[in-house]
Amino acid sequence: TKVFDTGTVGHRASRQLLAQERMPCAIAGPFSDLPAQELSTIAQAAEFPLVAHRAFNQRVVWDDFSPYSSFVSPDSISSSRALVAVLLHKNRTDYVSLLYSLTDTNIQQREVLSVVLDEQGITWEAHGMLPPGKADIPIRTAQATLQSIKDRGFRTIVVSLENSLIELPPIAEAADALGMNNGDYFWLWNGNFDPSLLSTDVPVYRKLLHGSALVLSLERYWFADPNNTDLFWGYKTDPFLEAWRTASPELVELVNDANPIADGDDGFVSAGDDYFQVKNPGWGAG
Repeated sequence: TKVFDTGTVGHRASRQLLAQERMPCAIAGPFSDLPAQELSTIAQAAEFPLVAHRAFNQRVVWDDFSPYSSFVSPDSISSSRALVAVLLHKNRTDYVSLLYSLTDTNIQQREVLSVVLDEQGITWEAHGMLPPGKADIPIRTAQATLQSIKDRGFRTIVVSLENSLIELPPIAEAADALGMNNGDYFWLWNGNFDPSLLSTDVPVYRKLLHGSALVLSLERYWFADPNNTDLFWGYKTDPFLEAWRTASPELVELVNDANPIADGDDGFVSAGDDYFQVKNPGWGAG
């Protein structure tokens, strides 16, 4: 068994996989569309199964494109229907702006979401922006795109991002400069959004995210009391959480040995013997 670090962007996982002497019998993961697209192509070519935790891109989730790939989280249609249900609940049924980064996955997200919005008779308008590092066209920067949304009079903004850790900062800074984080706008986050950002300490991020809504699937263990093995919010302790907590020091040693991130590199973690007893699994661990 090998563990590969997919990284935030780029081709790290596929490079590491192709550097192996032989192809694996299967791959579990990854957690987002960028590495999943590359790995699903390799999986199809080498004819081994890939089970992604989460993927929205049709080139990963459709059998016609990637017959050897599958995923365990809701697809873009289910996610879009859940998001539109929030809009209907909040009575936000007109002047909805779809703000999305111009990537393959998010263009698909926009198309699916637009169909679901049309089904419910919600009026909308799409506004695409270039992701950071590609914003060499002035009218496609986050600042220019949000200025257009503001000028058009939209007050409900549904955001689809490919990688929220990278794409949120310019949006938050532009919203702050344009006064679009003062409570007059309703922000709704869709797709590949990391919920850890909701607890950020960066003031400009907090100001934008405060009062916004996030639509995503959660594992059952998120609703289990980490200090109580009985009941919490109507759910018994999740089987995955129970298995997580019973991990032995021997398993901790195996995990440390398999860690693909070198000591001193960003993201490196060296787990102690009681790691699984004192640390709760993060988003996507199940």
